[in-house]
Amino acid sequence: MLPSFLQCFSDDFVAVRKEACQTAGALKIKEDSVLKCLFKIMQADPLCKIKAFAIRALSQIGEVSSQLEDLLLWAVHYEEDPGVRREACRGIITLKLQDEKVRATLLERIILEPNEMVKEELNRAMVTFNFEQEGEQEMIQQIKDKITALTQKDLVIQKLQKLKEITERTWQEAHRIYREKDDAFIYRSLSEIFLDAVKYTSTVRTGDPEVFEGKLR
Repeated sequence: MLPSFLQCFSDDFVAVRKEACQTAGALKIKEDSVLKCLFKIMQADPLCKIKAFAIRALSQIGEVSSQLEDLLLWAVHYEEDPGVRREACRGIITLKLQDEKVRATLLERIILEPNEMVKEELNRAMVTFNFEQEGEQEMIQQIKDKITALTQKDLVIQKLQKLKEITERTWQEAHRIYREKDDAFIYRSLSEIFLDAVKYTSTVRTGDPEVFEGKLR
């Protein structure tokens, strides 16, 4: 009977795979072959909801292993679907996984997690495992400060890139007008604007390039 049951985990019909996961969880089947099927599904099933059902089944079975812990932490950290990340976090709580790897992952994800429902589960895990201590709060603030600094750096780079594009267009326009009209005065004026733009690009750090671009028009 077991071989037939194992085939259900790879059945083409979604309902069959779902039922196999629910049955394994409800009956708390701890056979290695069943656990391997659930591990495979939580990693590779094409449907996120079936991944979540596999994680829930493994949580119900309660067979803790280093492999399961690693898979749950990977899901919390890297799974694209918030429902899978949420179920993985619930699994960590249910299985009472609270070693250093778990603590570090939860601390990181509670800062970076964009989904509010997943954040709720992360906060519940933090409280359940008493991870919210002064030292952790200081670490969280340091990570937040680093993220803010990196975000500001990216913004500055974008602005400087925009300024570079403006100066390149201005220089091209100066050459075009000079070639068409052979007007040294106009060329000289545009050249001065170009030099001002270059100087502005090399000194500005947080200004708005759109404002400067308006002056060139």
